[in-house]
Amino acid sequence: MLLGVRKSLLLRIALPVIALVIALGVMLDRFVLSAVSDHIKTEIQRDLGSLSRRISNICNINFENLLMAGQADNPEALIIKQALTLGQVEDFLVQESLMGIVYDKNLKEILLTTTLPSEPEKWVDSEHEIAGLKKVPGINDKGWFAYYGEFSPWDWQIIVLKNEKEYAALKTKVNRVHQNTLIILFFASILLIFFIYKTIKKPINTIIHPVKKGENPNYRGIDAFEFLSDSIAGMMDALKQSEEKYRSIVETTTGFVWEVDKKGNYTFASATIKDILGYEPEEVLGKSPFFFMPKEEADRVFPIFREKILDLKPFEGVVNKNLHKQGTIIFLETTGVPVFSRDGNRLGYRGINKDITRQLNAEEELKELERHRQQIQKLEAIGTLAAGLAHDFNNLLAVILGNISLSKMEVKKDAHIIKFLNEAEAASIRAGGLANQLITFSKGGMPIKTIGSIKDLLVSSTNTILQEGAVKPVFNLEKDLFMVEYDQAQMKQAFENIITNAVESMSHVGSITINAQNFEPEKNKEKVALPLSRKKYIKITIKDQGRGIDEQNLERIFDPYFTTKEMGSKKGSGLGLTTAYSVIARHDGRIAVNSEPGNGTRFALYIPAYEKQIQQPEKVEICTATKPMVNTGKILLMDDEEMIRTLANRTLTKLGYRPEMSKDGAQALELYQKAMADGNPFDLVILDLTVKDGMGGKDCIKKLLVIHPDVKAIVSSGYSTDPAMIDFKKYGFKLALPKPYDKNEIEDAIKKVLESNK
Repeated sequence: MLLGVRKSLLLRIALPVIALVIALGVMLDRFVLSAVSDHIKTEIQRDLGSLSRRISNICNINFENLLMAGQADNPEALIIKQALTLGQVEDFLVQESLMGIVYDKNLKEILLTTTLPSEPEKWVDSEHEIAGLKKVPGINDKGWFAYYGEFSPWDWQIIVLKNEKEYAALKTKVNRVHQNTLIILFFASILLIFFIYKTIKKPINTIIHPVKKGENPNYRGIDAFEFLSDSIAGMMDALKQSEEKYRSIVETTTGFVWEVDKKGNYTFASATIKDILGYEPEEVLGKSPFFFMPKEEADRVFPIFREKILDLKPFEGVVNKNLHKQGTIIFLETTGVPVFSRDGNRLGYRGINKDITRQLNAEEELKELERHRQQIQKLEAIGTLAAGLAHDFNNLLAVILGNISLSKMEVKKDAHIIKFLNEAEAASIRAGGLANQLITFSKGGMPIKTIGSIKDLLVSSTNTILQEGAVKPVFNLEKDLFMVEYDQAQMKQAFENIITNAVESMSHVGSITINAQNFEPEKNKEKVALPLSRKKYIKITIKDQGRGIDEQNLERIFDPYFTTKEMGSKKGSGLGLTTAYSVIARHDGRIAVNSEPGNGTRFALYIPAYEKQIQQPEKVEICTATKPMVNTGKILLMDDEEMIRTLANRTLTKLGYRPEMSKDGAQALELYQKAMADGNPFDLVILDLTVKDGMGGKDCIKKLLVIHPDVKAIVSSGYSTDPAMIDFKKYGFKLALPKPYDKNEIEDAIKKVLESNK
């Protein structure tokens, strides 16, 4: 074993040192030598490039002289000037002690050479366009660089050569230094490994050998190992003193330690019992553990403990309910082992009680969070489909309502037909409300929030539902409720849906109690099963006197389309509570429901309070009827649905306007610009918010504002909760017109916008 320790120790010391040496060697090779080589090459290229440019200047000067003399086309003058140029180049090469070649690429012959290390033909490269420095391949004489230049007027290739000896000498020196450094590092690493190993080996052996024999080590020499030796000696003494008494306890979990005698009464309890149950240790001595349990709990667990004790078996994980000294419920997990005397007689039991109250509460919260997450996922899954359906549904309803309005104008004298049309119109409006509920619990129905008190909205929503029935409200509202950041329209819908559900469960007779109070989970002693992460909430409870909800239906009441009522236009759609749940969830709130058949139902809504500095929200204009005016003007309406365009064209024409239709934003821009160019601009533009496979209202209004900053535009959409519909001014619109709309609503909207600037 000791040999294994030595090998392991040596390996642990040697590996980092060897790795360090290798890393240093690689760094020297990669960075130092490479940097020196690159620097030399750069300097050679710079020098040869400068010399090559000077030769090119000689050629340029002679060529320009030939041009100025007008002899460029004279073959004899050209030959004389080239010969003169070659002479000057040769003189320059001789003066600079350079080796060089001038090669004519047209004639395929060498015009000039100086002293060269090998045949000139080996340096010439007539097949490639070369410029710059090159190490010519195939030259046995190492250490030469060739710099290639071109003089294009005469198609000459000028080659300047330079020896690389200085670079080779420097590289040799660097290589030698590199090798010597590696050798030094190698031997230094061996010495370092040996020194460290010997330094650590002796104190380790001095400590290990006594410990293996069960003796206390006693090392003196190095401070760290002295401390280690003293610490091990102290621990061995402590272990010897406590091993017998605490052998069984250290194998259990944390909590308060207890011992009971053969009768099952406490003979010992550790001080932590006060933290868990609130009793001093001496207060529990002589009492049975069942004394601290509720009677029904003691009756439940007594047979479990009795069976274990009679069989003299250890037990663990027995969960039991206990009463804190202050009366609260504490859940304990009990683990115990039998205790025997030396002669084998049972003395009692020893064990530990672990407080798992928070753990159980956390598990319950996790279950509730999982239920909430699954509910939200279910709503979003259905909402993704529902939003698209609701949008198309609203478009169809707009066509239906519009045609009904036109039909009513044509048959004003026939009361029977008017009655039928009114009923169809009312049904269409109810269908529009259903579509809006679909949008509310879909992703398209994200709340547009403002900050304020929710009290007035709660009262008005309740009174709206109860004003004509026999069910009476009983309000208990705290005076100074926290402010809330909420979507007024969505929250109103949630309240009304819950109140409506309560009224229907009571057969429209009785009273509904509505409470609203400030709620702070950390300060409130009331147990809440829901996980509440905020510090402050508004808690709203709505308690009815109805028939209640069966247990098997309680977990399904928020499921879309689940209802215990008959399905029908006036009986139930199964969306009311689903919509309410979605609204509260999107406000980061929670809903809890308690109900027993025959004892009514209690909804508890926890809505987060707004804790930042309150700013007054901007008032939003609402489309309302205006005073009569003559319907005149030119109107451009953009919508991707052909049926809506056809209906709008009929309706606007019937109302006295001059309409033009567009299927998307691009076409609307084209028509708008053409009308302005013709001097007959549009008085008003109505833009659909979303267009399939084309430019929608948001992008179109941006471009219209660039063309005409004072453009009067109305946004229209089946997504009535879209931010552009709620905060339309922010996007550049004058008004919002939700779908479906009838003749009167579109007429009122147009009049309001056209009148606003008069």
